[in-house]
Amino acid sequence: MKRRIILFACIILLLPLLFSCIDADRPEQTQADVTGAATGGTHTAQTSYVDGTAAADTVQTSDVTGTGAADTDDAELSPDVTVNGSVLLNPTTVMVYGKCDKDCAINVYNGDQTFTVRADGVNFCFAASVKTDEDTEITVKAVSAGKAESAGVKVAVSGDADAQDSGLTVSYGSRLYEKKILPDLYGTNTYTKKELKTIKELAEYRVSKAREASGKRTEVIYAVAPNPLSVYDDELTESMIAHIENRSARMKQTAEALSEVEGVTFIDLTEILVSNRDQGKLYYNLDSHWTELGAYFGYKAIMDHISEKFPSAAPYPLSDYMVKYFTVDDTDLNVYSGVGTGKMFEDAPFLRARFTEQTPYGKNKGETARIWDFVNKYFKSTSVTHTKDSSLPSAVLLMDSYGLNAVPFIAERFSTLAIQPVWYYNADYNLIAEVKADYVIEILEERDLSVLLSGS
Repeated sequence: MKRRIILFACIILLLPLLFSCIDADRPEQTQADVTGAATGGTHTAQTSYVDGTAAADTVQTSDVTGTGAADTDDAELSPDVTVNGSVLLNPTTVMVYGKCDKDCAINVYNGDQTFTVRADGVNFCFAASVKTDEDTEITVKAVSAGKAESAGVKVAVSGDADAQDSGLTVSYGSRLYEKKILPDLYGTNTYTKKELKTIKELAEYRVSKAREASGKRTEVIYAVAPNPLSVYDDELTESMIAHIENRSARMKQTAEALSEVEGVTFIDLTEILVSNRDQGKLYYNLDSHWTELGAYFGYKAIMDHISEKFPSAAPYPLSDYMVKYFTVDDTDLNVYSGVGTGKMFEDAPFLRARFTEQTPYGKNKGETARIWDFVNKYFKSTSVTHTKDSSLPSAVLLMDSYGLNAVPFIAERFSTLAIQPVWYYNADYNLIAEVKADYVIEILEERDLSVLLSGS
């Protein structure tokens, strides 16, 4: 009997130790597991409120009117979206910007107005109408392939009758652009017959004077980059499409007029850019210029033409350059919008030669959209470079700011290249005589075609 009592006591003492060993083998249940099981989880979205002029601090909300918070399963299968801020582009138009999962579509709900914009990588922005006398609540949701629409983000904004017009708005591709390019897109700024006659006469004068100065059969080339909306026309809003009368009519008029001038070649760069959209970003989304990759294809079109006469001047293939993307925030339209640097970002391609460059431009340009350091270093006065290949042609280059990104490529394919100060559109015939130019090249963006009415 005593033995049984002792055995029973031992079993009682060992039971707690036995149960603790069993518990140790079980997975730990966290507070999140408990909360998820009890409530179905929560989804938190950011809201940005503004006073009508600049972005304010963000606050958090877990619901959107009429939709409710997302369940755990939906939250895991829906893309993330964050609104970082907003700014008035004019008294009744607000730009909202933020981040989302890569290449999301952004659904915008603004009262009776609903539209979708395409993100630029992980960054997005859009323009929406607002009233000056009351707050407007805009809801932003993100969608991506294979995922449900995200929970909404509310943005409360209001217009301001005293706000300045920035002259900017946004396409459906998260592209900020200057409204002054729209007349070219719409075809509402066509030349008169008198203006076309002037363009022809000035081109004839340039050919004649250039040949007299160089002592050669100098050829004059005009290479014109289209505005970005002509390349990315899938970003056009319904309003833009409705206003198109004769797209890029001024470009077509110029091409036709100059085709009648002996010694002149007009290169419309639209085709080569549209056909190479799949190569990467050809125009900035937050800047008014093409990227270095876009400029490469402009250079290629120019040198493809020149190499018909000078085979050794054929353009270097794209494979001879390393293409790397860097995040930039120093874009001009970013600043013009009132947002400034450090808030809106985009990834842009920069090209660096795999070969040893003979001219200084490429190695000193830097991975930045800011042009002024480059201009101040080289192009406030005439800049002349030489390469060692005497079989290459010589040229004088005139340009607007679009030419800046093309210069590092072009300079490598001429024995001598003299570049006039940027935005100086009168050909320097003494310079043409000095370098005995085979070519006088002018690089312009479509918006600057009007300089052909005055440049000699």
